[in-house]
Amino acid sequence: MDGSIAYAGVVRALDAGLFSDYYDAQKTLIPPPTEDQRPEYLVTANALVYRPVLVRSGGFSEHFDGAGGEDIDLAIRLWGIGDLSYAPHAVVHHEFGEDFDDFVKRFIRYGRGNRQLQKLHKLPMAPLPFAPAQRTPAHWILAITQFAAMTWGYFDPPK
Repeated sequence: MDGSIAYAGVVRALDAGLFSDYYDAQKTLIPPPTEDQRPEYLVTANALVYRPVLVRSGGFSEHFDGAGGEDIDLAIRLWGIGDLSYAPHAVVHHEFGEDFDDFVKRFIRYGRGNRQLQKLHKLPMAPLPFAPAQRTPAHWILAITQFAAMTWGYFDPPK
């Protein structure tokens, strides 16, 4: 498309419901842009990486034992090889589930992944409180829960 070595697509919730609506509103699985409007990282639920570059990068690190942080780690290493870009027309619908326990477990994993990323790449990855994109009471509760779960995962010692 533009000569980049990898592309970040869009991930949207498959179903409607409180949790799916929150994930979509927060753009949970859509990487934020850098100052020059390129993705900060990839979310491998919807990403394209040219195979020779993936091989050159070493692929996914075995330091990550769960789903959380491994795609950001890969993207950090890819940035050392070339540019990443968005592919906004590449859309994947992801089934998140409408379950509070799944929601909490997801963000505990992400918190653990952030701790591993901080250790590997010396980046500040501690969770920070934030306001929800949609300022409804339900989204405020989910944002606070997300922050608490990520904090729990971040400070939970490895097993």
